[in-house]
Amino acid sequence: MTAAAWVLEPLPEIVLQSRSASEVPVAPDPVSVVARSDGACRLSRATVEVDVTTVEMMCDGTSAHVYAVAVVRALARHPHLNRPPLGRKSVDLLVDTYGPSSAVPIVIRGADQLTAATIRSRMDASSETGSTAIGAPSAAPSFAFTHSGALGLLGNSRLSGPADVATLNVGASRRQPRALLDAAGGEVIAVRSVAWLTLTYDSGVGTQEVAAFLATVRAFLEDRAWLKAQFEN
Repeated sequence: MTAAAWVLEPLPEIVLQSRSASEVPVAPDPVSVVARSDGACRLSRATVEVDVTTVEMMCDGTSAHVYAVAVVRALARHPHLNRPPLGRKSVDLLVDTYGPSSAVPIVIRGADQLTAATIRSRMDASSETGSTAIGAPSAAPSFAFTHSGALGLLGNSRLSGPADVATLNVGASRRQPRALLDAAGGEVIAVRSVAWLTLTYDSGVGTQEVAAFLATVRAFLEDRAWLKAQFEN
């Protein structure tokens, strides 16, 4: 048996098969699910690993806006995870990136109707000024996104909104060796940047739907073509 070759970045010939945003696998990789009780609401936590090498190569500094956009686009495919206030159908995204002390959690209303550039500009404005003009957390978000990676944490399952509103956290990335497929279908071992996606949600949401949602977010973040279409315009 021939040993797998050790190679370093960049690896343009490597293709992440079954990670295309247009072909999300029906049966994604196993999801770690842990249920716990939180007052009157029973919560569950699901975690998957995502390859964020391409995200980090494309970003000039912070990558929080990329994760937020991926979450918003994934909610369009999995609306059962979105819990808007009565009478609303939009994605009202609570964003908490644990940035400078001046930054405060904000709610970006109608995020599903905004371009990636607009979402980024609103997040940047909050980080720089601490402005709450976009909406305070009390504005009843329908979903929450947090980035504990800014604090060096690999994961965080703390809710950032009401108990019935799911929270997706992106943890800190770290460099790890991973087995990938090259263009010829052979295996190579490459050093990649990987992070955890941790979703804390109401146990009333089906586990299959949760797994499919996380698979969609991961597929977006690992799809170079999708990332270029969203952010290189």
